[in-house]
Amino acid sequence: MKCAICGNDIEYNEFHPFKICLNCRILGPNKSAKYIIPKDSDLPPSVHDRLFPIVSDEELPTIYHEYFDDLRKFAEKMKKKDLPK
Repeated sequence: MKCAICGNDIEYNEFHPFKICLNCRILGPNKSAKYIIPKDSDLPPSVHDRLFPIVSDEELPTIYHEYFDDLRKFAEKMKKKDLPK
């Protein structure tokens, strides 16, 4: 599956039911679709620029809203699951 924002490959499965990649999740909804990380940024070094987004700035809020909704559902599901102790 491809990230809904940058188009990079992501693993979509039971433990990663999100349509955006880790990089786009870390960059967050307050950055523009095309985003170059400043040199003095406090972001982790593994986070990279988002140079070729497949969505417009206008579509970002909707995508992140869906992500946060999916995250809430995932958290509820994991809370209900009987995890080994």
